[in-house]
Amino acid sequence: MLIGLTGRAGSGKSHVRKIVSHLDGLNWCDCDVLGHTILEKSSIKYALINTFGESILDVRSRINRRALGNIVFNQEVKRKRLNSIVHPELKKEVQIWVSKQKGVSVIEGALLEELDLMSLCDVILVIDTEDMSIMKNSPKQYKISKLQKSREWYQGIANHVIKNSYDQDFDLACIAFFKKRLLITKNT
Repeated sequence: MLIGLTGRAGSGKSHVRKIVSHLDGLNWCDCDVLGHTILEKSSIKYALINTFGESILDVRSRINRRALGNIVFNQEVKRKRLNSIVHPELKKEVQIWVSKQKGVSVIEGALLEELDLMSLCDVILVIDTEDMSIMKNSPKQYKISKLQKSREWYQGIANHVIKNSYDQDFDLACIAFFKKRLLITKNT
């Protein structure tokens, strides 16, 4: 079973990973972490330098994500160019990862639809969070969430929605969701 875990930036996807990490049998692919790794692949790195200039490098000649973000954050054309460089490689790496998994596996990322990965998933789990909660708990993520699809859009693509109430009830709902999927898979 492949679960797509998605939601807007700051909704709590990474928190979900932390609270269910103790469950045996879950395989996890964090698209953000994988995307950061991909930035250092030589073909991607050189395409980014050619597109955005050497100012995106840090003192060790690695991609400085903050500098890159400052260039693309408020400029849709540049952000689309960045995505056109990084997303195909990210999609390919996720597909390779998926092909090697057995049991219950999770692809975590806000951009599953943009990466064309939703069709791989058996279930789409959306973590839903109100704007004010994101703004209060993750101000940096709130700015990013305003560039993403709407809360209603995410709710509309979901097979299952868990509202992040930032309390133990949210944690318990997430644990129950994943335990149920592990049990279903174990019994088939």
